[in-house]
Amino acid sequence: LNGSDSFDPEGKDLLFSWNQTAGDAILLDNTNDTAAVQFMALDVVNIQNYTFQLIVNDGNQNSIPDDVTITV
Repeated sequence: LNGSDSFDPEGKDLLFSWNQTAGDAILLDNTNDTAAVQFMALDVVNIQNYTFQLIVNDGNQNSIPDDVTITV
């Protein structure tokens, strides 16, 4: 998962908040200063959908949440 195309027009440093909203997976290395994170799907037997949400903050306000669904 990669949110590195996010930017602040004033050049402020950004904080990244990744959350899983559907599916059974684990986000790896999920820290607020990391635009890109990996996830590990657990015990995939059939087709599974995993939904993740990214909110970016510039120190003043949050972005509109952006969701992505990945099918494994």
